[in-house]
Amino acid sequence: MKEFSVEASIEVSLDKSKVFAILSDIEKIYRLSPYREVKSIEPPVSYPLQINSQYSIKLVRYEDESELNCIMKVNELRENEFLALNISGDKTVERTYHLEDVSGKVRITQRESFMCSEEESEALSRKNLREIQFWLRSIGEYLRLYEKPTLWRKGFLCFMDRFWIPMSPSQRKISILVIKITILELFIFIGIILTLKIAGFF
Repeated sequence: MKEFSVEASIEVSLDKSKVFAILSDIEKIYRLSPYREVKSIEPPVSYPLQINSQYSIKLVRYEDESELNCIMKVNELRENEFLALNISGDKTVERTYHLEDVSGKVRITQRESFMCSEEESEALSRKNLREIQFWLRSIGEYLRLYEKPTLWRKGFLCFMDRFWIPMSPSQRKISILVIKITILELFIFIGIILTLKIAGFF
């Protein structure tokens, strides 16, 4: 068994303190994952996070709906700079978030280190990289709602916090499908009305 790691980065136009505060919201960050549904976190996460704090997390994998019970421990924490978490479940993962200033923006690098055999390394690295890329993209889209506090963004942020983030990935997928169907029906209705008006029925 050897240690392997993958990482991905994004950049946002926010203060480090704001970014770090959101990354430290463990439950919210997990709920932003497109691959996992959060069932419970015990004990409830208290803020600010403390080194050696430990939590029991019950998750459901979206791809096969299997349950995953893991223990997460805060291994290292440097305010507004670095957060290291150890997650042990069916496998042990060391997850870190590193913040750095780059050309007036904050670069967030998420890194995941794991143990596996040489034979498994390529497939696992590819799978883990894909997951953190999409997960980090989801986190980035949420963080960008804080970049410019317009009325529209505040309203959308409220919608995200109260309705969207608490949903499971499958519920979100169904909601998107319903929204698309509703929009399609609206366009069809408008098309019928316009056709009837052009034909002189109105």
